[in-house]
Amino acid sequence: MKQRGFLPRSGGHSSSYWCQQDQVPRLGHKPGRNLPYSFDVQRYLFDLISARNAIVREQSRLNGAGVVDLAAAFDTEGLVDFREDFFDVLHLRPRAYPKAAAAVYSGIRHLL
Repeated sequence: MKQRGFLPRSGGHSSSYWCQQDQVPRLGHKPGRNLPYSFDVQRYLFDLISARNAIVREQSRLNGAGVVDLAAAFDTEGLVDFREDFFDVLHLRPRAYPKAAAAVYSGIRHLL
């Protein structure tokens, strides 16, 4: 299967390889799917997502590839309540869609 996107696989390695190399837990298919909603579960999932984002940023830097970093665009660290734009640690609220679209457009407009 031919890989699509900006980032070539370094030596044919998959994202699971990079996670193993960096000792980052794999997200797998629908992580937290059968877990009850709790702050601990949300923190766990946030940490997984943050670790994967760091891998993508680093590989992008090493390969000179562009990245549209929605995690940076939706940084919630300074907010009183992250739920302004999110239902949970992953899913955007519909009112945040225009902000996401603007961030994507800003990241790719030079390619259009």
